[in-house]
Amino acid sequence: MAGFNEKDFQEASGIVVGLLDEGFSTRPVAEGVSIVDVEAHAREFNEDLSVLEQIGAPFPCLSLAEVGPVPVSLGEITSRRAFGRLSRPFPRDLIYDEFTYRMRRLGDEMGEIVFQSSSEARSTFLRNAADFLANRIASVRQWREYRADGGMRATLSIAQYRGGARKTVPGCVFEVTTNTNNLNVYWSGAYYIVSNYFGHPTSPAKGTLQSGTYVFGVMGGAYGSAVRWDTASVVTLPGQPDVHLQY
Repeated sequence: MAGFNEKDFQEASGIVVGLLDEGFSTRPVAEGVSIVDVEAHAREFNEDLSVLEQIGAPFPCLSLAEVGPVPVSLGEITSRRAFGRLSRPFPRDLIYDEFTYRMRRLGDEMGEIVFQSSSEARSTFLRNAADFLANRIASVRQWREYRADGGMRATLSIAQYRGGARKTVPGCVFEVTTNTNNLNVYWSGAYYIVSNYFGHPTSPAKGTLQSGTYVFGVMGGAYGSAVRWDTASVVTLPGQPDVHLQY
C-alpha cells in the first residue's frame, strides 16, 4: 500500500472540492490516474443532498470499520423516480412516507446506520473521498516513477475524467471469496456507498480495480436483491490481493 503525503492529499482535496462545488475538476489529473468514479459519485451525492434538504431529512450513513460513517446513496435505499417528482406538483408526504419506510428497512438490509446533517455529510464525503483519491495519486506516482508494480499488475482502459479520451491506467487484480457460493459481488469506494458490479459467481469472484479504499458486498441467494455490505472488510489497494466476506 502506498502512503500518500500532504501534497498528494492537497491535490486530491482540490479535485474533490472542485467536483462538489462546480461539478467538474478545475485541476489537471496526473498521468495514470482516473477520477471518473469520483466524478460520478460527487455528482450523485450533490443530487442526494438537494433531495434530502427539500424534504428536511438527515443523510443516512453506513459505519465502516477503520473509516467511520460513510454517506449512503439514495439510489441504494429507494427509487430515484419518486424523488424526481419533487420538482413537480405532487403530494410530498407520499414521497416522504416511502423514504421513511425504506429507512426503517435499511438497518436490516445494510447493517448499522447513523444519520448526519447535510453539512456533516458533505464534510464526511469530502474528507473520505480526498483520502481515497490521495491514495490513488500516490500509488500511481510510485508505480510510474519506480517502475515497480507495487501490487498493480494489470491495466484498465478508462477515461481520466468525464468526456475525456480513454487512457491505459494501472489496476489491481483482486479476488473476493465468501462462505456461500453463487453470489454476485459488488464494490463501493469507502467514501460514498453505491453498488458497482464486481463479479460472479463466488467463490471466488475476480476483477480489476484502480487503487483506492473499498468495501465489498454481496447479492443473491438467501441475501435477496439488496446488496449486503461487509462493513468489517474494508480494503485499501494496492495491498492485499483478496478479501473474504462473512456471507
